[in-house]
Amino acid sequence: MFKYIFILFSCIFFVYSNHIDNSSLETNELGTHKKTYGLVYIVPKNDMKKLDNIYFGLLNEKLTLYNVNDALNRKNIPHITIIHLHTDDIFLPQKILKLLPKPPKPFTLTLNGFSLVKASKNSKMPWWFDINVLKDSNYEIIMKYNFEVTKTLSPLRSSPLPRVSGFVYKDSNDEVKSQIRDLGVNGLNRIINGKEERMYRPHVTFIYSMQNLESKLEKELLDLADELNSILTKGIKVKFNNISIVELGVSGNVLREIYRINLENGNVIDISKEMQR
Repeated sequence: MFKYIFILFSCIFFVYSNHIDNSSLETNELGTHKKTYGLVYIVPKNDMKKLDNIYFGLLNEKLTLYNVNDALNRKNIPHITIIHLHTDDIFLPQKILKLLPKPPKPFTLTLNGFSLVKASKNSKMPWWFDINVLKDSNYEIIMKYNFEVTKTLSPLRSSPLPRVSGFVYKDSNDEVKSQIRDLGVNGLNRIINGKEERMYRPHVTFIYSMQNLESKLEKELLDLADELNSILTKGIKVKFNNISIVELGVSGNVLREIYRINLENGNVIDISKEMQR
C-alpha cells in the first residue's frame, strides 16, 4: 500500500515541480530537439495498406521530382496524435503511463480529406501532408478525451516542441501562441476562462518535412490533395483497439512504440520486453 502511495506522490510532485523553459519562443531559430514522447492511436497495418494504394505513388513522385529527401527518408509509424511532449527526461514515458487518464473503449473513425499543412501561414518549414478524420459521433469521443489528456499530461513537458518555437511561434496568431506558451504545442483542447477551446485536429500524417517548401511544389501538393479527395470520396473506416506511448522525431514522426494499452481491458504491453520474450 505504501509503495503505491509513494509512486502517486512522486508523480504528483513531478507535475507540480517540473520547470518549463519557454526561452525558445524568444529567438528567431527553432529550438534544439532533445526528446519528444507522446500519446497516439497507431493505425493498423491493414488499413494503412488501403491508404497506401491511393496516395503513396502519387505523393512520392512529387517528392522525388522536387528532391524532398528528408521526407522520403524519414521513418514513421502511422498514427493519430493525442499529445506530444518535448523533454530532457528519458523516464517521461513511465510517468505518462502512471498518470494516463482512462482511455475510451475501442472506437471506429473514418479517415477522409487530404490536406497540406504548414507550421504557420508564412513559414517555409516544417510542413506535412495529412488525411483528416470525419466529424461524427466517434470523432467527439476522441475530442473529449483530448481535453483530459491536455489537462493531465501537458505539465510534464520541459519546453515547447522545437517545431513550434522560434520563427514559427512569431508567425502564429494570438490563439496559437497562447497554446504554445501554455501547453508547449498548439492543436489541443483545453478549458480556458471557463470555456472550451477546441483546437484539436485529429489526422494521420503521410509526409513530414523540415525542408523549405517551394511555392511551385506547394501548389502542386494542394492540387494533389484535391485530386486525392476526388478519388477517396467516402473515406476509409478504421477501428482503433489500442492507445500507445511513443517516442517521436523532431518533425512529429513516430520512431518507436514504447507501451501499448488495450482499450477494451486496459492491459499494458511493454513493447521492448515483449519483443525479447
